[in-house]
This record gives sequence, C-alpha cells and structure tokens, in this order.
Amino acid sequence: MRIDWQAIKQRLAASQEAFESAGHPSLGQLEAIWRERARLLANRSLASPTADISVLVFTVAGEACGVDLRGLIEVLPLPPVARVPGAPPPVLGAVNLRGDIRLAVDTALLLGRPPGTPRYLLLTRAPELGLAVDTVDGLHRLPAAHAVFTAPPEHIILGVADDVRVLSVTGILSHPSLQPLPMRKAE
Repeated sequence: MRIDWQAIKQRLAASQEAFESAGHPSLGQLEAIWRERARLLANRSLASPTADISVLVFTVAGEACGVDLRGLIEVLPLPPVARVPGAPPPVLGAVNLRGDIRLAVDTALLLGRPPGTPRYLLLTRAPELGLAVDTVDGLHRLPAAHAVFTAPPEHIILGVADDVRVLSVTGILSHPSLQPLPMRKAE
C-alpha cells in the first residue's frame, strides 16, 4: 500500500486554514452581521415597556445594576471558588452548589470595570451560571415610565431605569469572552 503524502499535506493545510479562519469572520460575514444588528436596532422600539419591571438590584464595582427576576433561580452567599486553569479572565472559577458544579463569573469584568469584591452569587436560569456581585440591595419594581431601553437582549446592558443599569442575562451569557465555555442547559 502506497501513502500519498502530497494529498495528506494538502488536506492538513486545508484543515489548518479552516481552523484558523473559523474564529475570524470574513468581511462579507461581518457586514451581514452589522446589517442584521442595524435592522434589529431600527425595528426595536426605544420607548419604555408598558409594564413595570421587577428586578433584583445589586451593586457591581460601586454601580447599581439589576436583572429581571424571571432570569434568576437563586441568590446565595458566594461559596468557595475553585480556579479553572485556562479560563478567560471573567471566569472566577467553579463552585459546588449542593453537588452541582457551576461556573461563577465576575460581573464587574464583564461590564468593563475593575474586579470588585464579590460576596454574592446570582444563579441564572438557562444555562445555569453564577454571576458574582458585590452586594444585593433587594427586589425593586421599576416603573415603566422611568425606564429607557436602548439595546437588544443580546447586549449586556439593556437600558437604565431609576439610575439602575438593567442587565440582560442573555447578553451576559453571549459575551464574547464566555463563548468558548461549555454551558449546561437547564433541565
């Protein structure tokens, strides 16, 4: 049996090229993404929602933030965190919650702030992930008349209501620095 080394080298070169270009969209792909984002932003009403918003308000690096209660499962004191080798900077590490292992992320780093001193973990729904925050201020009903939402759900900050930055769980989970992480869907 004869091995065709030239064919093997060509296949390896093609695989290497495909692998290297997989994380870098072409100019045409980028333009399509930008057009779609522009369309979504143009179609999205910048008016406030008609119903009041129930959020859990917390602080991250000294800023008041909130997330819609429907995106949360539980709030608990930050348990011991085990570092994960090779994890991106926003990942604090893994935590053991009643036998289930969850990733804990530093919400301050995701917001472009210096790392804080997180003391609480907010467990999100699907996929289950822990958002480390400094303090938890409580549940608030933000009046719809005071809310201004200017971004689609895939952005981390949806908008501002009563000086509270309302964050999107979907946006946090789709943050580029968290994309290589395997996320477990809620069962």
